[in-house]
Amino acid sequence: MLSTLSPGSVRFRHIQVERGRLDQSTVSKGDGFRDAVVGLLAAAGFDPETEVRIGFKKVDLAWSVSELDDTFRYAGEAKDYAGTLTMEVCDKFVSQYGTLVNSGQIDQAWLISRGPLSPD
Repeated sequence: MLSTLSPGSVRFRHIQVERGRLDQSTVSKGDGFRDAVVGLLAAAGFDPETEVRIGFKKVDLAWSVSELDDTFRYAGEAKDYAGTLTMEVCDKFVSQYGTLVNSGQIDQAWLISRGPLSPD
């Protein structure tokens, strides 16, 4: 699941990221998923960085895109949850990343998940 947060609106788009299942610790499993997303971004021609501090927040992913005379800055979280992302997780994302968007430190925030978002 890919969700984007941009000034004035929240848009959701679905992207399925699949990979083999291994018995791993939660952190190493999450890092593996994040690294898979980084690989997809790199394959698409972006130059993503991981574990970058932007303002008060250490983000999972950050990259920028230059178009004409402007550069757009993106940041995001990669969540490899076995089930649905809860409203609590989504609220925390919007609160933290919304602050970065509203302060102009990034232009868009992405919440990338292996599974769906909860409507509750």
